[in-house]
Amino acid sequence: MRRRAEQVDQTRQRIVEATVELHGSVGPAATTIAAIADLAGVTRLTVYRHFPDEAALFGACSTHWLSRQQLPDPGAWSQIDDPAARLRASLADLYRFYRAGAGMLTHIYHDFTGMVLAISPKPQAEPAR
Repeated sequence: MRRRAEQVDQTRQRIVEATVELHGSVGPAATTIAAIADLAGVTRLTVYRHFPDEAALFGACSTHWLSRQQLPDPGAWSQIDDPAARLRASLADLYRFYRAGAGMLTHIYHDFTGMVLAISPKPQAEPAR
């Protein structure tokens, strides 16, 4: 039974890693369950068994990606007394984070904007008087 649980965990991990790879390379909007399954080496049904909907898959992908990032550390900046040095350190830390995550962040923000525009209510024409 323990071996089976390990295999299930490994399969889930492969699915999450495939999703992270695709979200970072083509973006969430262009990522399909079929592409995730293919990259993870599983069937589409297996993906759905582990993640019943896209929200669950997106959440697991985001959590996994963030766990691999070194987030900016404002606490470290606050230890620097000189304001100019503190500013340089904070900007270097922020730029490092965004540079390291540029592929993923670019696709996420691009697709997010598109999704917001797609669901936003369209302005209606004023009725003629």
